[in-house]
Amino acid sequence: MMDKKKSFLILFRLFIFIFFSSAECHASPLLSAKTFFRPLKTKKEKKFPGVKVPKKDSTPPFDLDTLCQNFVLGTKQIKLSQYPEAFNPSIVRWNGSYLMSFRIIDPDNIVISRIGLVWLDEQFLPRGEPQILETRKKNSKLVPKSEDARLCTVGNRLYIIYNDNEDQNSNDGGIRRMYFSELYFDGESFELVDIQQLDNFDFENKKISEKNWVPFEYNGTLLFAYSLMPHCILWPLEGSGRCQTVETTTSVFDWEWGVLRGGTQAVLVDNEYLGFFHSCNKLASVQSQGKEIYFYYMGAYTYKATPPFFITRMSPEPIVHTSFYNGKGYCNGSHLEKKVIFPGGFVVQKDFIWVIYGRDDVEIWIAKLDKTKLYQSLIPVSSKQL
Repeated sequence: MMDKKKSFLILFRLFIFIFFSSAECHASPLLSAKTFFRPLKTKKEKKFPGVKVPKKDSTPPFDLDTLCQNFVLGTKQIKLSQYPEAFNPSIVRWNGSYLMSFRIIDPDNIVISRIGLVWLDEQFLPRGEPQILETRKKNSKLVPKSEDARLCTVGNRLYIIYNDNEDQNSNDGGIRRMYFSELYFDGESFELVDIQQLDNFDFENKKISEKNWVPFEYNGTLLFAYSLMPHCILWPLEGSGRCQTVETTTSVFDWEWGVLRGGTQAVLVDNEYLGFFHSCNKLASVQSQGKEIYFYYMGAYTYKATPPFFITRMSPEPIVHTSFYNGKGYCNGSHLEKKVIFPGGFVVQKDFIWVIYGRDDVEIWIAKLDKTKLYQSLIPVSSKQL
């Protein structure tokens, strides 16, 4: 009875957020940055049984291919002839077709970064001409610096979420902020109809870049997971640039492959949200010929379909296929040597999940996963509300 009562109160709270966006509601007390990042006093709990990262200077170098799982059935590269070095894609099924976003960098000026869209057929091959989006507001003289878009549907509406930097004097990535917009399609081309910068939210810091927020739909509303640990859920107040904190929960697990960061959008699958995250760390491996470089990894997680959106399961180790880290050299265009797997979206086809990802900042790939075996590989985690 108490559980039902608590669930009702949580749902009622979210109902108030969504339907009564008055000034009083917007000014409601939120977690301060100090409160949000305070140390947690928790009881000693059983550790998450994750795979341990090899020790530095381990001999022989660690072979990432030993992690390969049988639920990764295969991978294929998606090539755009017009943009051969397009990377960091996202994907949704919208209006009965697959739509993919991608990122390109100006070869003459690596500060300039653009986002494009292209339709894919049922075999995930490009169909028609790609379109490069205008991510600046009309009459803006700022060069585009938009990066790493995610696509997300809310009912029949299509949204694009990305990070950008409007500092014209910045000659590098600079301090970045999150942006989102609904995409309007006139039957031939897409347009961002109302670009909104999200720069007013709890724990916002002017000196820290914002990237990799996880978009998802809840009851016809667009929400974001600001972070995975803790799992902090934000509701963007459209037209204001502000976000309301909806829920914050924490989970117990032991992932030693770097800080968990957002990856794909989250999608409701079999009455629970599924998403794919990324993380990175330094590792000397067979794939880097024993040299210690940065590796970017992918993993999966699930969380409850209703508030407070407790994380329920996650990968005990990085998802790996032999095509991930073997092959031609390190990623280009960066001062860091690294090998990158960067998940940006996924779609479900009956018994299979197709995860699209960027590889080494110069390629687009898609991996076919056995849905049942993927779920069997995930380990339950305990979560609680803050």
